[in-house]
Amino acid sequence: MKNLGTSNWKRVQIFYISALFLYLGLIFTFSNIFSLKNVSFTSDSWLNENIEADLIGTSIFLIDTQSVSDKYTEDPNIDYAIVNKQYPDALEIEIVEYEMLSLVVDYRAANPQYYKLYKNSELILVSSQEEVRNLGTSFNTISVLNGPLDKNVYGEFVNYFLLLKDADESVVTNFTIDGLSLIGTVNSIEVDFTRPENLGKKASAVYQRMQKPCPSMSYSIDIDDASSEVIVVCNT
Repeated sequence: MKNLGTSNWKRVQIFYISALFLYLGLIFTFSNIFSLKNVSFTSDSWLNENIEADLIGTSIFLIDTQSVSDKYTEDPNIDYAIVNKQYPDALEIEIVEYEMLSLVVDYRAANPQYYKLYKNSELILVSSQEEVRNLGTSFNTISVLNGPLDKNVYGEFVNYFLLLKDADESVVTNFTIDGLSLIGTVNSIEVDFTRPENLGKKASAVYQRMQKPCPSMSYSIDIDDASSEVIVVCNT
C-alpha cells in the first residue's frame, strides 16, 4: 500500500508540474513581450503591406515562417523569400526578385508597351517611363515590330541571355523581331540571327565570334536543318 501511495503521489506531482509548465508556456507565448511589433523587408513587393498588417500583434512563436514565405509566390516579380524571426518581437523578410534579363518593347499596339523579361520567362509590365529610363542604355533589349510570336520565344531569349551572361557579363544585345526574322546588335557588331529559334546554340556562336570578329563586323547565324550545327557566315 505504501508503494501504491508513493506511486500515486509521483503521478500527482508530475501532473501539477506539467500543468505549471503549460501555464507558464502559455503566459510566455502570449506575453506582450513576444507580440510582433516590427516587420522589415529587404525589397519592395505589393504583398508587403498586407503581410505586415496580418502579422503585427501575433505572437512570434505562432508565426509559421514557411507559410509567410509561400505567400510571395503570388508576386510574379519574386523568386523566393526567406523569413527570419528576430526575438523577441521582430521579423525580417529577405525578398529575392527574379533576375531581369531584358527590356521588351512591343510596338505592335498603338502605344508601345514596355515589359521586363525575367529569367523565369515571365513578362511583367513596366509601371512607369521613369523605370524604363532608370535602366539606362547599357541593357539588353528586345523590340517587337511585328508578330505573332511563338509561345516559347521568350524562353529562347532567356537561354541566350543566361548563356552569354555566364561567358561575359559585359555583353549587351539589342534584338529586333519583325515577323519571323530576328536581327540584333551585340555590343557594336551587327548580327542576323535569321529566326528567333535555337538561341542557346546561337549564343555560344556569338561568344566564339566575339573572340575572333568578322572583318566586316557583321555576320549571320543559322542552324543547319540536317546536322543541327550552327552556321556562321561573315558578311563581305
